[in-house]
Amino acid sequence: QLKLEIKAPEPQPVIFEQIDAQMVYKIAKNLHGSGGPTLIDAEGWKHILCCRSYGKASEKLCEAIAELAKCMSTKPVSPTALEELLACRLVPLDKGDDKRGGIGVRPVGVGEVLRRIVGKLVINTLKTDIQNAAGPLQTCAGLKAGIEASIHATREQWELPDTEGVLLVD
Repeated sequence: QLKLEIKAPEPQPVIFEQIDAQMVYKIAKNLHGSGGPTLIDAEGWKHILCCRSYGKASEKLCEAIAELAKCMSTKPVSPTALEELLACRLVPLDKGDDKRGGIGVRPVGVGEVLRRIVGKLVINTLKTDIQNAAGPLQTCAGLKAGIEASIHATREQWELPDTEGVLLVD
């Protein structure tokens, strides 16, 4: 029997060495949004990580978050160790009544702000590589307001007199 084995490339730890406390601080300064199950929202994390009244504790926490991001990016981590970090709270959004008159609800998961901080650290580190890999076909990879540009370009094409239809291929 022929056994096919596909292996992902090993992560290169040196790539993630640029993640540090200062990078965590910069990301925390620009945070927005609700909190996950702990209900500590972005403003709470911003206060904890950026407020000078905590002294060295804020700086040490920034360093610990940077180390967490590096560890998660370069070493195998047990899924059970990540359960709390990846937990979400569900928020029901009203979609109005559906076609049959039933109440339409869309559940939206709100994740922990710490998870968003770690994600932003990793994405900022790999930003150029992601843009190169995605190429021009991915409008949201590094292009500010990329989806809006796509919408406007599609609208312009739709409004041309010789346009009879638009085909969306996903």
